[in-house]
Parts: sequence; C-alpha cells; structure tokens
Amino acid sequence: MAKKSFSVVLKQLSGIGIGAAALLYGCGYLVHTVYYRLLGIQAGAQPLTYLTFSGDYLVSILFSAPQLGSIWLYWPKLVERAIWPSIGLCVLSLLASVLLARRSGSRKLSQLSCMVLALICVFVISSELHVLRTQNVLQPFSPNDLQGGSEVIGQESLKSVGQRARIIKETYEEYQQLAANNQGFDQWNRWFNPLNPSNEKERTAEYLAFLLLNILFLSVIVVALRFRQASLYRKWLIVDATAGLLSIILLFPCIYATLGRVYLFPVVTLRLKTVAQGSSAAIRNSPESSSNGSATPKTDVSASKELITHPVFLVFEDATQIVVYDRLNLFQLKIIPRDRVLGVTQIYTSSPFVDCSLKGGFSPCEAKWLPESTYVVDY
Repeated sequence: MAKKSFSVVLKQLSGIGIGAAALLYGCGYLVHTVYYRLLGIQAGAQPLTYLTFSGDYLVSILFSAPQLGSIWLYWPKLVERAIWPSIGLCVLSLLASVLLARRSGSRKLSQLSCMVLALICVFVISSELHVLRTQNVLQPFSPNDLQGGSEVIGQESLKSVGQRARIIKETYEEYQQLAANNQGFDQWNRWFNPLNPSNEKERTAEYLAFLLLNILFLSVIVVALRFRQASLYRKWLIVDATAGLLSIILLFPCIYATLGRVYLFPVVTLRLKTVAQGSSAAIRNSPESSSNGSATPKTDVSASKELITHPVFLVFEDATQIVVYDRLNLFQLKIIPRDRVLGVTQIYTSSPFVDCSLKGGFSPCEAKWLPESTYVVDY
C-alpha cells in the first residue's frame, strides 16, 4: 500500500513538474516573440532561450512586486484608460464573493459575482491589447519613407557623425509632428522616443500599474473559485475564471516584453569583409591618428579587403547571422551573414531610446565618445 501511495505521489509530482515546465516554456515563447516583434526583428530561438526569457520574466515579477508599495511611482497610470475601472471592479468582486460566502445561494449576489468577473476580464484584455499595438520601435517610420533618405546616405558632405546626429534629431522631430494620428504613435512617443527624457519612467510606471492589476485580478479569481459552491451560477463562474486565468497567462508576459524589460544593447564595432574590394569608402573607418587627433583614411589598397564600422547596436545574433541597428545610417536594421564577420568588438552597453547629450540638443548614445568628424560608412 505504501509503495502504491509513493508511486501515485511521484506521478502527481511529475505531472506538476511537466506542467510547470510547459507553462515556463510558453511564457518564454510569448516574451521572446513579442520582444523581437517590438524591435521589428524576426528571430529564431532554441528551447533554452525561451526558458531564459521566462526566467527573466519571473525575476522581474519578484523584484517589481515590492515596488507596488511605492504607489506614487505609478499612481497616475492607475487613472488612465481601462486600468482604474478594472481595479474598482476587482474590489467590488472581492466584496461580492465574501458576501456570497456568508449568504450562500443568494441569486443577486451570484449574478453580481459572475457579471463583475466577466467585466473585469473584458477590461483587462482591452487595456492590455492596447499596449500590444506598439511595434517596430527601432524603426517607427520606414527608412524608405524618409525624405531624401537614399540621397543623404550617398552624400559625402553628410557622412560625419555630427551631420548624421543632426539629421536623426530632425527626423524624430518631424515624425512627432506628422505622425500624431498614426496607430501606435502615442505608445512609441511616451515609452520609446529618445527625445522624451522620461520614457523609461513611463514604461516602469505602466508596468507596475499592470502588475498590480493582474495581481488583483488573480486574487479575484482565486477567491471566486474558493467560494464557487455558494453561487447559483457556478458553471458560469468557472467559465469566467478560466477566461481570466488564460488572459493573465497569455497577455501579461506580453506586457512584460513591452514595458518590463531593460532595453540595453551592446554597442559594437564590426570588422567585416568588404563587398567591393579596393574602394576607398570601404576603408575610411580604419583610421590612423593624425597630429591633430582627427581621423585620416588609410590608403593602403591591401587593407581594402576589410573594413571597421562605426559603432552600432547589436540587437540579435545566432550561428548564421548578426542583426545590428545602424541608426547613424538612417535607422537601418542590417542583417549580416556570419561568414562576412571577421570580428566583433564591444565598446559598452547603452540604449537607443536614451539621449546621451550632456549639452542639450540630441546625441545618439552609440556615438557619444566619437569625434563629430568621424566618418559614417554604409556597408
């Protein structure tokens, strides 16, 4: 009898372990998919990568939950859109469930409990789907749509870091003026616009507000299921609770991928094989120091078999390719085959959503240590 009991317990533990692993894998897949969709990149992954992303997700919840006590950090976000009515309905549902437990079989309380739980589910899903409208934050506008974009890249007089920084700032400002009615613009402008100095605080506040909402919603579901026997509509209550659990499991990882992650990327220079050998443009970013400290292009034709790029953001890499965000070449996401890469040198880590100017104006963080005269090469 003892052996049979032990085998049953072992099977139960195995089932729980498999279920937990599947849940972690699913959460990691959602976080990975939404994160790279947000960046505008199609990125494959191995199962271990999904588990890593799910681990980051769980750690974020554990470290963010204590911050919920500092309500002043996110209070304004609670009164925006559908968050505040959802929280009010959560409180109402908890009260209805407690009263229903004391007055078992009450038809009015049973109806109220089911209706409020369904309304919470609708409000939560609608508010979280609103967040997920955000995408392509590295390229909120297509490089092909930039006025004179291809001409700018080809003009020798506009290939210095200083000139490109000015063009990037003007492009952001123009987009702010012309795209105010575009879908997803409001979210990009508040959370990812580098000209908005408070975008990181905005993302953190929104994430904490949604974390509080989901914790309250989960509490409502647990209490409703705990007292379901007292309801005259327990089947409908179970349906509402199941829909609510699915919304938490499927949507909150996507909220974390959009608002909860830290957007820091390695800033790197790449040593690449040149496509067109012997071109003077291909070797301009392999400078020799002149007496005044400015960059002087090498003229040795033998060096033309490779080039060293200006700093770019490394946003993804695998065994076959490297994906970099080359903002200095007008917001290009470049996919570079591995067999073309001779070396990658990391300089530091930074964010494309931060303004690194110390004097006012705008300075791209990937170029903050470069002289303004540094040559920007297309590759």
